[in-house]
Amino acid sequence: MRLHARPGPGVRVVIVGGPPFDEDIVLWWNFVARSHAEIVAYRTQWQREIGAEPGPAPGPVRFGPYPSEPSGALPAPELPNAQIRPRTRARGQQ
Repeated sequence: MRLHARPGPGVRVVIVGGPPFDEDIVLWWNFVARSHAEIVAYRTQWQREIGAEPGPAPGPVRFGPYPSEPSGALPAPELPNAQIRPRTRARGQQ
């Protein structure tokens, strides 16, 4: 892989990599989990940590710190009205 970028104000690069997960994963919004239940828990944690839903966050801070400007942290959308299924990959593929 080659990446070309010119340095300057506002330039940010995030490269995430590593070996593929051995287990199936659930992807939804900005969350990666092993099950629908984990996604629900992560969304609840996020919403409460940013103050988008009432109540204390269920556990220690997981996602902070949060931007205060220009518009603060983005609330998560409503969960779909169905179980989120794991994404699977063909075993043995990289």
